[in-house]
Amino acid sequence: MAGNPGVIYYYEQFLSRLCALLQDTYPGIAHFDIHGHSHIGFEEYADPANIEEPADLNDQINYQEELLYEHVEDHRNATGRVPKVILMGHSVGSYVLLEIIRRHVEKIKIDESKDFDLIGGVLLFPTIADIAQSQLGRIARYILQFPGFARIVGALAHGLTYCLPDRALKVLIRMITRHSEYAVNTTANLLRSPMGIRQALYVDLAKVPPS
Repeated sequence: MAGNPGVIYYYEQFLSRLCALLQDTYPGIAHFDIHGHSHIGFEEYADPANIEEPADLNDQINYQEELLYEHVEDHRNATGRVPKVILMGHSVGSYVLLEIIRRHVEKIKIDESKDFDLIGGVLLFPTIADIAQSQLGRIARYILQFPGFARIVGALAHGLTYCLPDRALKVLIRMITRHSEYAVNTTANLLRSPMGIRQALYVDLAKVPPS
């Protein structure tokens, strides 16, 4: 599960390298499939007419949970075997991961057919649980109280990036972030996505449940 911004393509090189290392470490013994998805609202080519409001944390958890069960079911249908699953989350994706595990434990108490071999999870730089109480969290809460803040900033960013030629935008991103070419391309796509910036700024801290 990606951190914020929830664009899986930032992790593609890392996950591809990880998969190759696992295959090399266990040749002929195990097969590894790595699945990753962007969070809702960060799709570059999404239809703006179908996106009314940014997704909140619970929406993101539900979305990733549904995708997980779909992958498990697809594996069962294709191989006839129950897969062994390790979840991985970065930053706020770690919170999403833990909530999915908690829900899974409750789900299989009701319906054992939903069970699979969930080995565990890898938490990469987990987010702060009570982030709204931190110094920056209190500042963010104050700023985000202004009506339409995320909508206005998102619209401005989306409009300004489309005024720039692709090459000029990427040069500007590279100068500011000093990222690799791959990350620069991903950031450019995020800036030009219909909901990306607004979704990244949409932090309804009051709805983030305590751990």
